[in-house]
Amino acid sequence: MNAKTNDEFRTQGARKATLSILATLTDREDDPIGGMLACQLPNPITGNMNAVVLTPGIQALGYRGAGQVMMKVFKFDTFTADNDPYGEHDFGSLDHEGQKVFWKIDDYAGHDGMELILTIMMADEY
Repeated sequence: MNAKTNDEFRTQGARKATLSILATLTDREDDPIGGMLACQLPNPITGNMNAVVLTPGIQALGYRGAGQVMMKVFKFDTFTADNDPYGEHDFGSLDHEGQKVFWKIDDYAGHDGMELILTIMMADEY
């Protein structure tokens, strides 16, 4: 896994999932999903599927809060030697309204047809 691939997925490919995920949150505002919420999108190069996953803690922020967090993740660019020692840009930590949020990208290299999975979670869900 390399930084360029992770950055492209997080900043471009994952954005395509945003509307679908947020639409699902809006539809379910009065009926919580109660589990992980994921949106799959195809990798145009490999044909495998990539995914964006929101944990229940992120979903609990509602449509607006989850959307704000997702945009912060997509725009995240404060990688340093301390928080990204291998230069892979596959993990980040940010604050949202006083709460710590983590995001991570896992590379499954085609396992079960999946390739890259971006998971966005509250720090206490890690």
